[in-house]
Amino acid sequence: MTITILGTSHIAGEAKERIKRAIEEKHFDCVAVELDMDRYYALKNKPQDGHKDSTYIDRKNLLQSMIVALLMKLQNNLSEHTGIGAGEEMLFAVNEAESRQIPVKLIDQHINTTLSKLSAISSMERINFLIYLVGGIIALPFLPVLSVFSKKTIDLNKVPEKEMVSELITEFKKKFPQTFNVLVEERNAIMSEKIKKLGETYKNILVVVGAGHLEGMKKILSDKITYAPASK
Repeated sequence: MTITILGTSHIAGEAKERIKRAIEEKHFDCVAVELDMDRYYALKNKPQDGHKDSTYIDRKNLLQSMIVALLMKLQNNLSEHTGIGAGEEMLFAVNEAESRQIPVKLIDQHINTTLSKLSAISSMERINFLIYLVGGIIALPFLPVLSVFSKKTIDLNKVPEKEMVSELITEFKKKFPQTFNVLVEERNAIMSEKIKKLGETYKNILVVVGAGHLEGMKKILSDKITYAPASK
């Protein structure tokens, strides 16, 4: 099997351009996306009245609820900054594939399973992660100013470069190892296993995932597949 793994940003307009170009340039017989069925339907039937979905907030678990609420808040704020709804690029990939009669497969772990695992993370790490998220929300309006003092330009409308993603992943894993395991590493393993299974049926697969999953999944799949890098 040959796969093309395309790393995207969930709120960057450029992501859609990369997905469209990749599908147009190669003859894929399957497109696999970083979604589960519930998230797919939530994106497909997104409310048009500005209502914020609170489906995934478990009010019985205070720390978990606060983390989920802040993640949603940060994601919504980033989306408002770029004008692209979080996850729109995944729905775009689905629509592009279906318009060409290419089978689509949803490969992510169910979101409720992922969120429920947050409760197993130590209280101290969850509190530190909460503080980190609050800091991100507060800092977002000052992003243009921060870019001036940064060695690298921060452009949320573009998919981040490999080096920047690697730096962010390394920092995240160092500061929040248990959270990283739940949100990234476990899902990398689950999505990779589903791709291996798809390889029994399909021979040329496009995999669309967030950039933070790209390198981890490549390592897991490296001895099982022929990897073809996505076009830029």
